[in-house]
Amino acid sequence: MIAWMTQQGDDDIVLDFFAGSGTTGHAVMQQNVEDGGNRKSILVQLPEPMEKKVLDGIELNTIADICRERVRRAGRKIAAEHQDKGLDTGFRSYKPAPSTSPHGMDRVDASGLMTSTAGVVHAGNTAAIAGCND
Repeated sequence: MIAWMTQQGDDDIVLDFFAGSGTTGHAVMQQNVEDGGNRKSILVQLPEPMEKKVLDGIELNTIADICRERVRRAGRKIAAEHQDKGLDTGFRSYKPAPSTSPHGMDRVDASGLMTSTAGVVHAGNTAAIAGCND
């Protein structure tokens, strides 16, 4: 699917807003190797908690942990298989900072979402404005 989506440009940026286990990032790296492209991927995954797993001594506590580890391993594997190409399979990982919202995020509803009287709903540090008129 990545090959089909990016067939027009070998320098596309692929955004996956629900990255899960990092399949899209892995596919973009693989497609770049196959056709010599220079695509980049942006993977977004909230740190959704899950049952703790230990994989080769690495503790995975969230879906985001799984995503980062898959991209790490896929990059190492692809780089090792294609040492002659001098690939850069590195990536940056950012974690959300605490909210600095002035809207008094002090209530948590039954689903675990923090809400304010301004109609802002926060899940982790991703905000959606409910009923905004602008």
